[in-house]
This record gives sequence, C-alpha cells and structure tokens, in this order.
Amino acid sequence: MVLIARLLVWLTRTTLGLSFLFAVASYGVLLAIAAHSPLQGGPFNSTLLFAVFKAGFHVGRIVFPDYQTRGTTGFYLAPLCGALAQLLLFMAVWFASIRVVRWMRPARRDEDVPLNPSL
Repeated sequence: MVLIARLLVWLTRTTLGLSFLFAVASYGVLLAIAAHSPLQGGPFNSTLLFAVFKAGFHVGRIVFPDYQTRGTTGFYLAPLCGALAQLLLFMAVWFASIRVVRWMRPARRDEDVPLNPSL
C-alpha cells in the first residue's frame, strides 16, 4: 500500500505523470458511463473515441496479423492497441491542459526573500 502511495506521489510531480493519472481516471470514468448508459455509443463515443480506437485497432492488426483467430495473442492484443490509442489521446489532451494551466498561473514568490530589501 505504501508503494502505491509513493508511486502516485512520484507521478504527480511531473506533468507527464500527472497527465497519465488524469488520462487513466478519465478513461475509467468514460468506460463506466458507457457500460451503464442506455444509449450504446453516444455522440462522444461514436464521433471521437471510435475513430481513435479504430486507428489503434488497425495498428494492432498490422502488428498482430492473426487477430481473427480466437484464442491467439493477437485476438486479445489488437483491441488493446485501440484502447491504448484512446489512452494516449487522453494523455495528450491532459498534458496540453496542464501545461496551459501552469503557464497561465502566476509564478510563486519565495517566502525567504524579504519584502523590503533594505532591511
């Protein structure tokens, strides 16, 4: 348990790690919404995420040509390539968002520097 907490703290220290955590959380939330949604394939899922999944799946088909044979490694890993493509999309969006927020936030002032330098 301590190892997981240290890993999470370590990941939050960098922009890339923080974007990875946010991407995994976003992906999990969207999967939960899609699993419990009465509308299978809502507008967000059908327009953006399906295209990204399809592109990743095609890459998986190239890497694993035996994807159509049930029980082979490619049968399970080709769809995971599509899921990885979606996760990378979320990571890129979160990375850009975090960078913009950090860029727009004012710089921190050092508390060690006195306000009146003549003292």
